[in-house]
Amino acid sequence: MNGIAPDPAQYGMVLTRADVDRFGHNNLFVQELAAAFDNAGVTLRSADYITETRQVFAAMRDSACKFFLSFNGFGSELLVSTLLPGELLPAYSAYKKPLFDLMHDCPAHDSMSHQVRSVFPQRTLLVTDYGYANAATNLGFPNVLHVPSITFPNAVPAVKPIKERSIDILLPVSLRPPKIFEDRLLAAGGYKSRLYRSLFHDVSAKTSRDWQLDPLGELVNACREIGITLDWTDADDRFLLTMLMDHTKFARRQRLVKALAGLPVTVMTDREEDRVAENSRIAFIESRSASGLLSLMADSRCVLCPTPHLTGFHERALGAFTAGAAVVSSPNRVLEAALVHGRDLMFFRDETDAAGIVQALINDAEQLQSIADNGHARACRMFAPERLVETILSLLAIQHQGPDPSQPKRSV
Repeated sequence: MNGIAPDPAQYGMVLTRADVDRFGHNNLFVQELAAAFDNAGVTLRSADYITETRQVFAAMRDSACKFFLSFNGFGSELLVSTLLPGELLPAYSAYKKPLFDLMHDCPAHDSMSHQVRSVFPQRTLLVTDYGYANAATNLGFPNVLHVPSITFPNAVPAVKPIKERSIDILLPVSLRPPKIFEDRLLAAGGYKSRLYRSLFHDVSAKTSRDWQLDPLGELVNACREIGITLDWTDADDRFLLTMLMDHTKFARRQRLVKALAGLPVTVMTDREEDRVAENSRIAFIESRSASGLLSLMADSRCVLCPTPHLTGFHERALGAFTAGAAVVSSPNRVLEAALVHGRDLMFFRDETDAAGIVQALINDAEQLQSIADNGHARACRMFAPERLVETILSLLAIQHQGPDPSQPKRSV
């Protein structure tokens, strides 16, 4: 593959962290990527870099370990001491090990603050959202590449017909009262805080109601209009963006749940929405692991995906495609470019439109099955795990290429 001749003795190490992966999302990705790497003749080992530190640094020192893989920056912050007192280096720089960091979330979000300073040259950031890839570049990361995310064929080995499934409409979302994020901004004082509160209220009023707007892009546009330059390394700017993104996400979901009240919807969530109409047909069930969610999707006729990524992939939609459910998605630029509305999936404009679309679909068994079949086939073909693995191995071959490009590439 790509001129690489794999050596069975060589391997890659994927870093996990159980305490921040409550629902096992990273483990699901590891399972799929390990199988795809294995198909390419490359072994992928895994270790929790907090609880299995010895294994991680043993791999750092092992010449047979050719690369590391991490998720959302976790593991990129590892440091080692040098011979000079008080001096620390990124572990990957000290041991000359490439790190491929697969990032799904916004790198300027507060939840990503652990990796803001991980800008060493051995790190390659593989971002599944091209808007977030631009933010990562602005943060100073040296090697940023927008890549597609993956489907999960090994986690869903069999797909049963739509008519044999027990759940009509599945909506898997976390729910929080949007007011939480407004209140967090009220606690700060000073001129800058008042300006940021004004920006927050003006921008969130637009983005929470218009599903076509990207909160990140809209905030950048608003600041550009009034002559403010945002700096994603600045804690205040990251806080403003974080509150805006989270408020928009949960305000949209709150209205979506209300709009679906009259339909047979199963909401898998961490808390019940307390403002649903009394005659609601919505059933709430508890959140479960990422693998458990895939099993639930495989028993659902239609999966509603209000993805927070306007310019990127989301595990929810790709999981639903893998499970063979009919996908109804909020506006999403990458899916709109790759899949056909009305054939592979359905896009909705707002929450009222979403309710109408899913109502029509569950009343038309033939169209529901057709969309489910077409979406499953196209997504699994276009976003197979092997595609991402090929990208990583190609990048690794380029990095290990000798000074003379005409010479054969070195093995992984």
